[in-house]
Amino acid sequence: MSGLPSRKDPFPGLSDIHMNTSKGLTASSPDIHMATTKGMIFAALGELHKLGYIHRDLKPENFLIDGTGHVKLTDFGLATGALNPQRIESLKVKLDKVKDNELAHRSTMERRSIYRSIRNQDPRYADSTVGSPNYMAPEVLRGKPYSYSVDYWSLGCILFEFLAGFPPFSGSTPEETWTNLKNWSAVLKRPHYDNPEDVIFNLSDIAWDAVHINSTP
Repeated sequence: MSGLPSRKDPFPGLSDIHMNTSKGLTASSPDIHMATTKGMIFAALGELHKLGYIHRDLKPENFLIDGTGHVKLTDFGLATGALNPQRIESLKVKLDKVKDNELAHRSTMERRSIYRSIRNQDPRYADSTVGSPNYMAPEVLRGKPYSYSVDYWSLGCILFEFLAGFPPFSGSTPEETWTNLKNWSAVLKRPHYDNPEDVIFNLSDIAWDAVHINSTP
């Protein structure tokens, strides 16, 4: 794609944003740094949209941060045109399979603990589970018509993880994650931590409004 780096383009010295989000960026970064990073993330996506492209498969690993804190958006494999019909059908089938599943009601602490455990077992979890719905908008998964807004859904999910330490729909298994996304409106809740050492992960009203606005179709 002209003007856009491919997934395989080298970016020496860059680390992906998940090195921070898996532990919760708020734990180690001042507010000004967080605000700047998030601003650059939105700006990078805005530039992509100005070129007329929709990314459709955003996840934290797509945002690379260099040593000076600047952000680069990568991996435009799904931004080149329409999604493969076979892939759309496979996503719809996965959603349909979980339509009768009951939700697993877990506390915020439990969900974060499960997600951290999964990532510790496989640091490249998001990249290795092709088609994972953790950050994909429901319209994309269902094969419905969509617009640039699907990328902002993904950013809302990333922002949630950025602040809380786990994606809003992650589960203990891929099936649980699909079930959570199928029932996204019931699952998307403001995370709450009670332990004194974890209260820093509780979202402020402004942060929750930002997440909720972006993560709503």
